[in-house]
Amino acid sequence: PSFHQVLSRVNFYMKQHHARYSFILTNRELVAVRRLDRNGNSQLSDSILWIASGTVSQPRLTGLLGLWYLSKYARFP
Repeated sequence: PSFHQVLSRVNFYMKQHHARYSFILTNRELVAVRRLDRNGNSQLSDSILWIASGTVSQPRLTGLLGLWYLSKYARFP
């Protein structure tokens, strides 16, 4: 399926479950999705590649850390 088809499906599920946050997960990357309003407008994060890593001097968001952050963020409206 195309990215637009996937995004449409995610938006449908978010609307159905009154969710503000979701994500699209592939074998290459993670994209976080935030629903902005009831009209289907969404904000997408930059793609976070699974091979992403950071250092102490150059911290970088990784896929697993992004998923953890979304789970914590979703608990609080």
